Amino acid sequence: MKSLKFFGAIAAAAILSATVQSCKKENGIDNNNVLQVPYALYASDAIGGIVKTNDGEVFTSMLPGDGRPLRALATSKSNVIMVKDSLFFVSMNGGLSFTPFPVDKYKMSSSVYWPHFLINTKTDNRIYLPTYFSNYATNLVFTDNNGNDRYFMSDTLWKKGGDTASFFTSFTELDNGTLFGYSTSGSRYSNRARLYKKDKKDAEWAQVTTNLFPDPAIGMGGDSFYVSHIGNTVIAADYGSRQGVWYSTDNGTTFKKYAGVPNDIIIYDTKAAFDKVMLATSNGIYLYGDNTQFNASNSGLDVKTIAYSIAVKENIYKNGVSRSYVFIATNTGIYRSEDKGRTWIKVKPGDYRLVY
Repeated sequence: MKSLKFFGAIAAAAILSATVQSCKKENGIDNNNVLQVPYALYASDAIGGIVKTNDGEVFTSMLPGDGRPLRALATSKSNVIMVKDSLFFVSMNGGLSFTPFPVDKYKMSSSVYWPHFLINTKTDNRIYLPTYFSNYATNLVFTDNNGNDRYFMSDTLWKKGGDTASFFTSFTELDNGTLFGYSTSGSRYSNRARLYKKDKKDAEWAQVTTNLFPDPAIGMGGDSFYVSHIGNTVIAADYGSRQGVWYSTDNGTTFKKYAGVPNDIIIYDTKAAFDKVMLATSNGIYLYGDNTQFNASNSGLDVKTIAYSIAVKENIYKNGVSRSYVFIATNTGIYRSEDKGRTWIKVKPGDYRLVY
């Protein structure tokens, strides 16, 4: 019996030692709480000020407001690109200061209300943006150098004999790297909206034959669709909600309509939040993924909260564990969700319009 007790004590000590070491592997530091890859969240308020946080608790002011709210923002390595009014700006010092793009070359339409017209692709780290100036071969330009020299090249790779877009008003990149562009203003040969896709950066843009034909007669001053995605599914949302939110699992050929989206709200942003689809709307947040339709998911939000923007972030700790968060910018503050958008905690009060 003594022998059994002795070996039992050794086994217990070994288990305790292994447990302690798994939590405190390096100089007594708890690896469950030591970040290996922290996220960076940028947020902008109603007057264009920018703050940044790496933990969702402490926010650092990066840029004071000037009365002009941000329309879009993207990061490329340490650079930050933003759009105010019709102008593009780039920061090459992590957001501490911004330099405008040449105003005679780059200009954004004021009639695009959603932030999806600016994209930095994850597959190729290429920045795409539309511009109205005709000194380019097309109205679509790109850069592969993070926007460092504020010089973009015209994307002239279009399918021969095909119909080129007049002006891309939104982009989205599927998880498999396929890039989609949507033109609400139509194409060279038609004023009806067009959907295009590009399989890789050196491939040609090709028009997608699709059943998604928005009706300008019931849209907000015309077609107001923009594209996003979840996984390898393309999502098309009507900013004015009157035509709903649609999805395609076959690269945009066939779209089906989601259930549960009210037709009297504004859909400011659409984002994949892990295995969920989220809508930031004039009536707060709507969530799809827990059942077969969208439902309001506003637990923890102040009354009459308007949600403008959604960002998904992930912390990776030294023990390999990752923790996921969803942030939203609203008229009552910045909120964080730790349960994939089901409940919310306010982390910073104020009137915020954009998170990235």
